[in-house]
Amino acid sequence: MLNVNGLAIALDRHEQGADVNFVSHAHTDHIAAARRSRPVLASSETLALIDAAYGIKASGNHNGSMLEAMLMLDSGHMLGSKQLAVTDEKHGTKTLYSGDFQMRRSAAAAPIEVTDADVLIIDSTYPYPDVSFDDHEEVEAELQEWTLSALADKVVLFSAYAMGKAQELICILNRAGIRPMVGSKISRINKVYEANGIRLDCEPLYSDGGKLAAGGGNFVGVVDSSEIKDLAYLLAKYRGANVATAVASGWAKIFKFRADAQFPLSDHADFSQSIDYIEATGAKKIVTYGGSQRLFAANLRAKGYDAVPFSDAPANLFDGGFRHA
Repeated sequence: MLNVNGLAIALDRHEQGADVNFVSHAHTDHIAAARRSRPVLASSETLALIDAAYGIKASGNHNGSMLEAMLMLDSGHMLGSKQLAVTDEKHGTKTLYSGDFQMRRSAAAAPIEVTDADVLIIDSTYPYPDVSFDDHEEVEAELQEWTLSALADKVVLFSAYAMGKAQELICILNRAGIRPMVGSKISRINKVYEANGIRLDCEPLYSDGGKLAAGGGNFVGVVDSSEIKDLAYLLAKYRGANVATAVASGWAKIFKFRADAQFPLSDHADFSQSIDYIEATGAKKIVTYGGSQRLFAANLRAKGYDAVPFSDAPANLFDGGFRHA
């Protein structure tokens, strides 16, 4: 946990004894505290998305005196995603937790707000110096061109996370004049996006009775990753459709997916973008966080940064134990 101002702050996980449970965004691997019915510190969009996606009515933590030294800032990852900045009241030291973040502008999320920090706790999703994402506009154009070409004689199905990536894909397809069909979970989540001013031009893939609403012609579908295999099979077997599948993910830079096409469209920062973020904050002490924290810290140290994994960071680092020279 992060300990500042006498408070124990859990960061995107459930931890016993936490005074504050910060939930940076509504993806499954970040909402453990909400699943345990704990009050959480999160954006109103995140609370609404947790309800829409998982049926969990998470309660917000609004204790003003407890939270007055904390500030949530947009992280650019998805709708409602936030960083957390906490200032130590005794020493004035500011600690910034990135959560999942990205430096480029997403079609379906507010851009990142970068602030200064003394200590930066940074996400470690892409810790590899040799993994560099392609220009986003080029990826978007390639995706649109491939989709329009394939649509001429195929049903096109995109596999996507139902929250975040699906909405970005819909926006990208809309820009090419394509109105995709979407699965039921994506439809529920879309309502939260639309309530927050993000226009998503699409139609339901299934009728109210649960049957496929798509007619006999070709169409573009955006469906949850867990559904695409069965849907492609059903369309081919019972409608005789020629189906092309696609994946849009940053992991396309590393892995080969079982799909007809894959596009390296990420909602995270790559290594070089993480360096840009570190430099923009001015932080002198870097603490890596997440599953690849040790590898990321080692690679940052190789670049000359004072980096340590969160699991090895001393408690006083965050509670006034570090200040700018």
